[in-house]
This record gives sequence, C-alpha cells and structure tokens, in this order.
Amino acid sequence: KPTRDIGKTEQEIFYKHLGKKAYVAYANNELIRSQGQSGGVLSAILCYLIKNEKISGAAISRWNQQKGGFESFVARTEEDVLNSSGSNYIQLPHCKNIIDNIDSVDAAVLLGCQAEALSQTKGLKYRLGLICAGVYKEALLKEFVQNQPTEKVQSFRFKDKRYNGVPGDTVVKLDNQIVFHSKETRNKHFKSYQCLRCLACNMKLNNSSDLLFGDPWGIEVKDINKGYTVIVSQTQTGEQL
Repeated sequence: KPTRDIGKTEQEIFYKHLGKKAYVAYANNELIRSQGQSGGVLSAILCYLIKNEKISGAAISRWNQQKGGFESFVARTEEDVLNSSGSNYIQLPHCKNIIDNIDSVDAAVLLGCQAEALSQTKGLKYRLGLICAGVYKEALLKEFVQNQPTEKVQSFRFKDKRYNGVPGDTVVKLDNQIVFHSKETRNKHFKSYQCLRCLACNMKLNNSSDLLFGDPWGIEVKDINKGYTVIVSQTQTGEQL
C-alpha cells in the first residue's frame, strides 16, 4: 500500500514534508501531445502502462456515438486511450463500472470524489487523479450540439487546443459539419448546468490519488499552445511511475 512521508507537527504538515513533488511536462510523442488534454502526459502514461503490460485495463471515459453521450469504459489498448483523448465534464457511473470490472481493471482516471470513494478498493495499482472544478448535468450536451440528435455526433471535445490554442475551443464533429464553440460560450453554458454539490466539494485536489494531473495555469512556459501538464506525485507509487 502506498505510504506518505508526511510530518507530524503543524509546521511540517503545512510548510515542509508534504510527501509531494510537482512537475511541468509534456508527452514526447507529438501525436499524443497534440491530441491529448493539456500536454498529453496522462494519455502517454496510460499508453506506457498498457504497452509494457503493467496493467490489463484502465478505466477512463470516452464519447460513444451509438449511445450519443459519454460513457465510462475500460481501455485495453493504446488505440483505446488515443481515441478517448480529452476531458469529459459530464456525470458518469464511473465507480460502478470500475467495481463491476475490478478483476480486469488495474488503473483508473479519477476525480477527487471518485478516488475517495474507491480509496479502500483492492485491485487498483494506479489511481490517476484529475484536478476538478466540478461536473455537469448531461443536458449540457444539448447546448453544444445545436438541436442535432446526439447520435449524429461522431466525436465531442470540450477543450481541444488544436483549435485556437490552450485551453482550446469546444469541437463537435457531426455527420456533415464541424461545430465550434468558444471558451466564453463554453463557460456560459457551464454555469447553467453545474451540479451544485460540486461547489461545496473539498476534494478538488484529489488527495487520494497517486498522481494528480492538471493545467499549468499561471506558469510561464514556452510554446504554451503546444500543451503542458502539471503533475503532482502524492505517493511513492506515483513518484516511481
């Protein structure tokens, strides 16, 4: 079980031995970097784990055209990971999917509440956490597809930095056209569909995960629009990975 090197006194806890290290990085693979969220590091790590047979499956989320919405599923191949690049902000029964498939799931990408809920679940080798600002009701999707049936949506990216740089436009690919929504439009819709309980959440920084991933807001780096990821290792397991 991962352990944390955390001090016992108040001064140590808040100022010294937090047992965490932080990095700013990007995927060396240019395809993964450009296609992935932020700097593509989370996608690169999942591909590494699968390619080197360190895990048999990773619980992530993806857009399912047949269902016309996002779903929780288990990635078994590098192709599965790449086809699921990008963040999903819609509520999903992610924990249930992981528990139902725990015999074949070794890693999981988790929000703070999900990581906390699964903190005692045996079988997960790697808990890969996301910095979270909240999730949204599924009805939000209708604002972006412009009254088109969701089944016609081939792919959906809430943030795609390939369009207008970091953090990127919302990109909806329909059967016969591509619809773009700006950051300003996206944020306006977000405010209307946020789950109110997320506003009171104290798990946004995902302390129950081995590695924590997020955007490098406020950090000056060159070529920012190519994408960078902030990574915080919170356990020895995370640091070794």
